[in-house]
Amino acid sequence: MSEEKISVKRIISIILLVTVGFGLFGADRFIVGTVSSEVLSWIAMGPWFYTVPYLAALCISLFAGPWCDYLGLRRVLLWGMILTSIGTGLSGLSRTVLDACVYRALTGIGDGLYYIGSAAYLGAILPRWRGFAVNMDNVTFIAVGPVCGMAAGYLLARGFGWSPMFWIVGVVGIPLAFLIYKYSMEIVVEKVRFREIAYYKAWSSVLKYRGAVLSGFAYFFYMLGGHIAIAWMVTYLLSRGFDIAMASILFLIPCIIGTLLSIPICIASDIVGRRPVLATLALLVIITAPFYLTMSPEMGIIELMVRTYAFNIPFWSIWALPVVISQESTPPGLRGTATGLTVFLGFLAIDIFVPLTYYLTNVAAIPFLNVMIMMFMICGIGMLITTLLCKETCPRVLERKGLKPVYERA
Repeated sequence: MSEEKISVKRIISIILLVTVGFGLFGADRFIVGTVSSEVLSWIAMGPWFYTVPYLAALCISLFAGPWCDYLGLRRVLLWGMILTSIGTGLSGLSRTVLDACVYRALTGIGDGLYYIGSAAYLGAILPRWRGFAVNMDNVTFIAVGPVCGMAAGYLLARGFGWSPMFWIVGVVGIPLAFLIYKYSMEIVVEKVRFREIAYYKAWSSVLKYRGAVLSGFAYFFYMLGGHIAIAWMVTYLLSRGFDIAMASILFLIPCIIGTLLSIPICIASDIVGRRPVLATLALLVIITAPFYLTMSPEMGIIELMVRTYAFNIPFWSIWALPVVISQESTPPGLRGTATGLTVFLGFLAIDIFVPLTYYLTNVAAIPFLNVMIMMFMICGIGMLITTLLCKETCPRVLERKGLKPVYERA
């Protein structure tokens, strides 16, 4: 079905269903955070709950993008949600490290499929408001989902134990998957389906487009810097004597505020263009990074949260823009693969961050704060350079200039 024939009411219902599904992933992550003390009480496997899903998502993202183009977005969404729900539900049955690895890997595979599928789908259903639509995944993942995860992991778990909290996500996810499949439709905006191109050529095809590659690296720098910010905030709160559950709650407050701010910022990118908005945010990262030197453990919690939020406004707002640029830099029929490339580099940044930070702080003995500032500067400069090298892709800006989309070869 072509996007021109989709009614506004249908679009709204589809966006709500798809983004609620993505919010479940945020709930899952924060359930893990709030019950990790209980997990660690019976077996030293807490880190596996965090690490394995991202490694699994990194691997599946190599295939999920081409699958979106080759098999269709609806199928990828359906199977992503089903696998995530099953994996999360089974996580509540974990009793050994092997159990945890298998179940969390299954969750990560579903996450990777749905992550890429939902971003590609939302971008296709509202092409003229692609920044707003894709960013709604960010809103539910960072704000709505974690709030639900907090309620389940911190409040209900105290009365019913940690295992049932994972089962809740599984019970909700399965019927939601079929609702998404039922009420959505396969979007075919291209005249020539990607399946006419050999499947194994998907990656080689998308790597020929300069904007897709550059925006992917911009996303890499963003994810690297964003997780550094998370590590700093949570590490500080733990050093102040808060347990992981309360630290997660205090950290979530500036996350929610910043994520809500991302909505008007992404709408602005749909009007004034991607490059000026993303370049401005990258500059803010560079400018504010040195101000972390003024922060200290003696600061009050409120002051710390205000400063951390102010310094990290760019990171709460950037999430969708590199994904959007990658989609707009490639012709229809390759946009699922382009989204997959961007998300793959993002997952790669997450998996690199943990060992890199450990090495710099423990082996090289560099103070964590200095590592964080250094990485922020690298991330900001990397995002700025890759953004400036990209061409403007916003449909409205191109129309105002009387231009048509130019899919520039690398």
